[in-house]
Order: sequence, then structure tokens, then C-alpha cells
Amino acid sequence: ATRLSVAGLNLSLPYDLALVGKPAPADAGKARQGALAFSRFEKGEIRIGSLATPVVLSGNRFVLPEPIDLSLFGGEVRLAGFRAENLLLPDLQVETGLAVKGLDLEALVGQASPWPLPGRINGDLPSIVFREGQWSAEGGLVVDIFEGRVTLSNLTAGRLFSPSRFFGVDAAFEQINLEAVTANIKV
Repeated sequence: ATRLSVAGLNLSLPYDLALVGKPAPADAGKARQGALAFSRFEKGEIRIGSLATPVVLSGNRFVLPEPIDLSLFGGEVRLAGFRAENLLLPDLQVETGLAVKGLDLEALVGQASPWPLPGRINGDLPSIVFREGQWSAEGGLVVDIFEGRVTLSNLTAGRLFSPSRFFGVDAAFEQINLEAVTANIKV
């Protein structure tokens, strides 16, 4: 669904961006903080309740200095802060981290899968970095599915909005019940 709904939006965003050159390194704590808050956000199947967080937009940097905790897809997600450097330059860099607990795989995948995928996702990606056009993540995710487990590590991605996008992951499958897999596939 392409419908987007935001209720109770409150945005205070003091900024000082540099259009040329590289700004001097600065401590996000010394820049003027703004704030982002809303009472409800909905986009397709994504529904987020109340959220309030400080925001810094200064010297070609966008920073969410505090962790953000969200309830999504029947589980919990923690975004461990967010920092984007060189916003207006080709060498954009982004750093964040993500922890997930109990995400419902079937709710997450939704209509994208031709058959049900009952399972839960847990994991910690303490360092997610975007540099030189490519995303990479340290840590890993564990998907409990079909009476077994799939462990995902060394996640990478690039050109996400291009027809030539790419994804990479190391996946280890343990104790997957193939009878449970085929029982879910309706032909």
C-alpha cells in the first residue's frame, strides 16, 4: 500500500548545513538539538505508536543521538542511534546499529511471499555502516523457522534503489524440517 499517515507530528529542526567543502568535526552534543515526535505513523503494514526523539542537523550531519525503541511486526526493534555524515556530498556515510527481538517473520514479509513463513527473528547488528555506496552489517540475525534455525551474518547490500541492486549474506541452516517446509507450499 502506498498510503502514508502521520498523526500528531511535531518537528523542531534547527539546522546549519554547509553546501561546499567539508565542515570541521563537531560534537553532536554541542550543536543545537531539535526534536521529532508523533503520536502515530502508518505506511502499509508498518504501524508505529508514539515516538519522541532529539534530532541534530548540523554541519552536513544528521544525528539521532539516543536509541529508539519500537514495537513492530509483533516484536521489538531498537535503533541504537543514527549518524549520517556528509549529507550534501557524494561521500555520504551512515552509521547505526539495530537489535531485534521476536519479530514475526510472516507479518514482516507479508504479501511478498507466495506461501506462509511462520517464524521469529532475533538478533543484534551492533554496527551497520553505509560507505562508498554499500551497506554492511556486523553481528547477525537468527530466524527460528520450520522447527529449525537459519543464522544470517555478514549482511551487505548496495544500490538499493537501482535496477542493479545487490545483496549478500552468509546463511547457515540448522535442523530445518523439510516436511514442514513442503506442507506450507500450496500447489
